[in-house]
Amino acid sequence: REETLSLDPVINMFRFFMPGGTRIQCGGAYDRIFPSKKTLMINGELSYGFYNRDLMGTISCTHRYNPFSNGYFSLSAGRSFDLIFTGDAYINLFRRSNFYIKNSVELEHGVELLNGLILRNRFEFADRESLAGLKLTHQFDSVFHFNNEPVSFQPYHACYGVISLEYTPFSMYIREPHQKIILGSRYPTFYASWRKGLPGLLQSKVSFDYIEY
Repeated sequence: REETLSLDPVINMFRFFMPGGTRIQCGGAYDRIFPSKKTLMINGELSYGFYNRDLMGTISCTHRYNPFSNGYFSLSAGRSFDLIFTGDAYINLFRRSNFYIKNSVELEHGVELLNGLILRNRFEFADRESLAGLKLTHQFDSVFHFNNEPVSFQPYHACYGVISLEYTPFSMYIREPHQKIILGSRYPTFYASWRKGLPGLLQSKVSFDYIEY
């Protein structure tokens, strides 16, 4: 039936250095390839925090609707911790001031326009909360020689739109009766991405333009 069911190993269940104290987490994934070579992928995880007695979790669903252009839709939602500065020094990954709580919904669409040329569009809505409302355990704070208190701020909404264009020259592939299998290329992938904060939409408070290439 070309189905795959996977569960996270036991070693991944215990998360000791989370901002609100130790959490236990379980997760897994389900993949299905249909006879038409369309696919369905579902991933999810659920965690419980012992110190705050709270639940967090995320779930995502991706459907490849066109096996020749690799056209897909993806929908994800959940409540999780997220980083303010994702590319910062490793020690800041342990600072509570670098974390916030994100309740989000994200929708993405991607399609290959020409061989090697892929267009992706993504929309995200997030409700952001400070960690200041959590009970914090300080048993490991002595390991880090800095003030490890969270940033306090009022919850706010954030909406983003992202448009990305990727191009891989001379992308090689195999064309089968029901799908196109991309094999890769000897050349690198060039891309440009425009991310825009959408103020006012769903009471969003963010307004910016960010271009990366």
